[in-house]
Amino acid sequence: MKFRLIERFFVSLFIAIPIVITLVALHRFLADRLPAQISSPPHGAGDWAAWFGAIGTIAAAGVALWIAGQQERTRRRIELAQANVVAAKLAPKLGSAYLGVGNFLLKMAFVEADALPPDTNEVVKSLLERPPLQVDVSDLVALAGLGDGNATKLAHVVGLLDALREKVVLHANDYSTINETRAEIWRREAQDIADRIYVIQIAFNDAAKIHAPLPSLKELHGISD
Repeated sequence: MKFRLIERFFVSLFIAIPIVITLVALHRFLADRLPAQISSPPHGAGDWAAWFGAIGTIAAAGVALWIAGQQERTRRRIELAQANVVAAKLAPKLGSAYLGVGNFLLKMAFVEADALPPDTNEVVKSLLERPPLQVDVSDLVALAGLGDGNATKLAHVVGLLDALREKVVLHANDYSTINETRAEIWRREAQDIADRIYVIQIAFNDAAKIHAPLPSLKELHGISD
């Protein structure tokens, strides 16, 4: 860290010196060509002290900007690490939710035109036999560091899935069987939810694969791969 700070200082100084030299040259150029009454007085030790002070000011400003940028990069790395941890934790839950919605879709399928409509109890059971997809607000906040709107996408799909579950339970007592019209409406909603979960799950699985790979043979048994 100290070495990088020194390195950045000299980089800033390297950038600042040509700027100051250019300003000095421009000042000399204008002083030589402007009328005597408005030109600068002869340059003395005080002038050079002022210029060296300007160099130091510019260099200090450059270092301050670099430190601020370094702090921002550190903050971003911390946020990304937290997001990856949460993504790895939620990836299996998303997989379970995806299977649950897929099972729900299968239960509502009208295989043949003269086939019996799906049994409401079986349809409801297929959707409710798995626990709801619950995500803490703190997890959603942490996932914001993952980027690509994944936190918002996940919050939205959780809301859609909860709404579908409530709708299915609400109508479960009204019909002993589900007619094809209602099944088609639910199927479209469920397919939309499944597609959304699938996209989010890919992003979360990718994060988990990078930061939580499968254990190696050396880690498991102390031997080389």
